[in-house]
Amino acid sequence: MRYQNTILIACLLYLVMLCSCTSSKHKIDVTAIPPSFTYQQLFDALSDTVRIHFYDTAFIQKTFPQLTAKYREQVLMVPDRAGFDRLVRDYLAEFHTSHTSYHTQDDHTYFHLAGIFEPLPNVQAVFGADGVQYPSIGLLTERHNKEIVVVGVLDGSPAQAAGLLKGDVMQYLDREVYSIAVLRKNLDRNISFPIKRGGQSILVDVTPRMVRAQEEMQEACRQSARLIEKNGKKIAYIHMWSFAGRQYYELLQEQLLYGDLAQADALILDIRDGWGGASPEYLNIFNRNIPNLVFYDRQRQSRTFSTQWRKPVGLLINNGSRSGKEILAYGFKKYNIGPVIGEKTAGAVTAGRIFFLPDNSLLYLAVNEVAIDGEILEGIGVYPDITASDDPITPQDEQLEEAVRVMSEM
Repeated sequence: MRYQNTILIACLLYLVMLCSCTSSKHKIDVTAIPPSFTYQQLFDALSDTVRIHFYDTAFIQKTFPQLTAKYREQVLMVPDRAGFDRLVRDYLAEFHTSHTSYHTQDDHTYFHLAGIFEPLPNVQAVFGADGVQYPSIGLLTERHNKEIVVVGVLDGSPAQAAGLLKGDVMQYLDREVYSIAVLRKNLDRNISFPIKRGGQSILVDVTPRMVRAQEEMQEACRQSARLIEKNGKKIAYIHMWSFAGRQYYELLQEQLLYGDLAQADALILDIRDGWGGASPEYLNIFNRNIPNLVFYDRQRQSRTFSTQWRKPVGLLINNGSRSGKEILAYGFKKYNIGPVIGEKTAGAVTAGRIFFLPDNSLLYLAVNEVAIDGEILEGIGVYPDITASDDPITPQDEQLEEAVRVMSEM
């Protein structure tokens, strides 16, 4: 019960008690699509799960029946798996709700979501003793119209080493679109991947590798930590790509209190993009109203027991800051912890739960509405104190540059 309560609090992005519809006790090959399920059966399993668990009962009673009937008719006409996947995503988009999406084994989000819930039995039943692993080059991507666009390049990843940038458009490799399947086929092989950047097509050399989803995100956070010098000050910087699990908060504590960042004059906490999952209690590291402990040995040598970051801190946000991260941004502003810099957050603050469908594809569904100090942020978001936009065409990070300027002057 204590573990379940921890997940309930700490994973506001992915609130869950149970997370799968499957009862299999054996490892399932998540790279395969069992042929025994028709598209109509899969759609019915998905829509039934939505009907039972979606948090908005008014929507279920008034809108859901007609909407579902319309899409169920269209399922009969889909020509292939790709068409079915698009149809389901279009269906869920009409809910106009965050934490409500559909993912297959050819989508990095599928593995990231499963990785977040990896300790739970039904995820282990799907992935087995090896855990949630997948082929990766360290990219976060989204489909914009018919293009696959890079929305994040994880620190320390092969993609970063290859020079890939946010805003790059992934193009076809050997007539295949960028996908988990393409990476799996080229695992541990150096490949020249075509991308489009600023209207020009270029090749980047990169080697896909097998990674554990959670470890990949944690290592990216750790690799991002660095000191930036500006105006004679040392500014600590760390990009928390995810907060979905207490281990990320502990990593932040480790970096700020005991690592090289502890010697900085100020801090930029970057919560742009990636995954949410932050608990409100994570703001406590910036609470200065905590006693400071100093220990003295018999030679009067002192040692400080650090539990808090007591120096200036700024929060960097954008429209990819979602869910639990938005709660941190809300707290920063309401309790005057430090300046919030960047762009308005996503306004994606419900609590989600994952369900495996019969073919092991994944439904991510909003199962709870969330209020923060009585306020609803879903569909609204959090506005920055200092607005800074980022030009995706340029390699510079204009938002970070503005945050460095602000914090160097505090």
